Amino acid sequence: MKNGIFISGTDTGVGKTVVSAILVSALQQRGVPVGYFKPVQTGTDEDTPTLSRLLRLPLSRFPEPAYRFPEPMAPERAAKVHGVRIELARVAEVWRGLDDRTWVVEGAGGLLVPLNERQTTRDLIRELGLKLVIVASTRLGTMNHILMTIEAAEKDAIEVVGVILVEDRDSADRDLENALRRVTRTPILARIPHLDGLSPESVARVARERLSPVLPQVFGDLAASQDSAGVEGLAQSAELFARDHKVIWHPYSQHGLGEPILGVVAGRGAYLKLSDGREVLDGISSWWVNLHGHAHPEIARAIFEQSQKLEHVIFAGMTHEPAVQLAESLVAYPTLRDAGLSRVFYSDNGSTAVEVALKMAFQYYMNRGEKPRERFLALSNSYHGDTLGAMAVGEPEGFHQIFRSLLPQVDFVPPGDLESLKALLSQNRGQYCSFIFEPLVQGAAGMKMYSSQFLKDAVSLCQAEGILTIADEVFTGFYRTGRCFAFEHAGIQPDLLCLSKGITGGFLPLAVTLASDRVFEAFLSKDLRTAFLHGHSYTANPVACAAANASWKLLQSRDCQENIIRLVQQTQREIESLNRHPRVTSVRSLGTIGALDVQSAGNYFSGSLKQLGRHALDLGVLIRPLGSVLYVLPPYCTTQQELAKIYRVIGDLL
Repeated sequence: MKNGIFISGTDTGVGKTVVSAILVSALQQRGVPVGYFKPVQTGTDEDTPTLSRLLRLPLSRFPEPAYRFPEPMAPERAAKVHGVRIELARVAEVWRGLDDRTWVVEGAGGLLVPLNERQTTRDLIRELGLKLVIVASTRLGTMNHILMTIEAAEKDAIEVVGVILVEDRDSADRDLENALRRVTRTPILARIPHLDGLSPESVARVARERLSPVLPQVFGDLAASQDSAGVEGLAQSAELFARDHKVIWHPYSQHGLGEPILGVVAGRGAYLKLSDGREVLDGISSWWVNLHGHAHPEIARAIFEQSQKLEHVIFAGMTHEPAVQLAESLVAYPTLRDAGLSRVFYSDNGSTAVEVALKMAFQYYMNRGEKPRERFLALSNSYHGDTLGAMAVGEPEGFHQIFRSLLPQVDFVPPGDLESLKALLSQNRGQYCSFIFEPLVQGAAGMKMYSSQFLKDAVSLCQAEGILTIADEVFTGFYRTGRCFAFEHAGIQPDLLCLSKGITGGFLPLAVTLASDRVFEAFLSKDLRTAFLHGHSYTANPVACAAANASWKLLQSRDCQENIIRLVQQTQREIESLNRHPRVTSVRSLGTIGALDVQSAGNYFSGSLKQLGRHALDLGVLIRPLGSVLYVLPPYCTTQQELAKIYRVIGDLL
């Protein structure tokens, strides 16, 4: 299993490479498989040869940096000399390709040294998912630099393991160690003497005397070998499953089947780290919620900062900046503005966003003094959630069949069948309050896709009859289909819009139902009974709204937009390449969604693809088949190589 620590200094020339060499030597003395990696190298490459000499290891044992520039300047400036932009995703890809051992990773300069126009070494540490050791000189005046570095790391939720002091020969602050202990809780791990004439012997001696005692504090328990650590990981995973088995009731699970549960201990970018030590690509965005990758530092920072200001407040009769800012951003988006979707009602998940829309549609006609409309229109194969109203407008032969007797009247139209829709509208004129649909892609039904022309015509027919239209974009929203909202493909203007899942980037539960001016105004009066009397304790939670604001900002960034375009193009190529496989009966893609039907694989309740999903995990990919359907829905940070691996694994297993 890969373990590691990131070495950063308060400044250049404080001895990071020397400390790295001593740490590697201390690990070698314990018999721990260890390596040294410098992700970005600028200037004359003296660090790796120095370690090679001091550790008596051949240069071939040291992996190449992800970026190497000969100019002795800050990484961003050196990269610009060569017309290159340092991409953290590329560094992370090189990191993931390294052997499973314990790694000492050395940074260039200090924590806030820029790597590109908007990211620093601090972002790189977060990207690699490493803890931090700060190296500092004991020269006079260094305390402020140390404390500022600790503060910068902690602000970005980076765990600081401790500080290693390297004595300055000319102006050492003899009392620095004691002074630091009085003003910070960050451990002072060791004080290393200034080493004149470095030699393998002096490095080994300091490693044994000064750093070996604190290795468990830095890396955890290193007494076990890599093999036994792997066995321990499996044992911990089994123990977690046993504890889970006693107390947890999992969603969409039949516990009587005794199927294994996966323990997840961490996430980073497109990867999940399991409790048994495996790292797997998240090919389904963790139930379609993750947009930008796991543990994205900018969203984590927004949550951290907001939680120190206001964690929650009642939203009836009160407001706050994160909620107003998010609503302003949404209603200002061009296609939402053009549709007149000017009011945002907050709730906490996709089902409740749909429930809100259905209740608004029903009450709309009551408030206008019209005859009550008590029927709903929906598409066959739909899934809109698990609350009662949302279940009612879902597929009648699907997950919710057992509850049909509890639910209101709904008529279903097969996607693409305009004649059936026309017949229902004619037979039940004035009875339908709303038509609800998942625009173009019916996710839970197996990524079933239908034409934008049918949707455009269906919405036009319903709106001509005065029926409110509800676009359920809980799944399809936020660029999953290549456009920000899937209804844009059809050029329609829904009266109500439901959003959730990816709205916070996968960090926290939040949902919104957007309503048009026409709908909102039907609830305006001096009588409380015409108000929309609906809400949740955690409506418009400020921390969740802060996460959503950060996610929205990331979505509109150049990097994210370029990634989405790349994923859309590659998804189309990858899915078409699987169309030739003899076990595949059909393929389809829209935006970043790729799906294929597998011959004779059964349905959701009797499908044979679950075993394939377990085999995919063994090959480093998380997928979750829907009956006879395999699909891929990657986070937008997924690289070209990572997406190719997901589809390659699917092809190999087929």
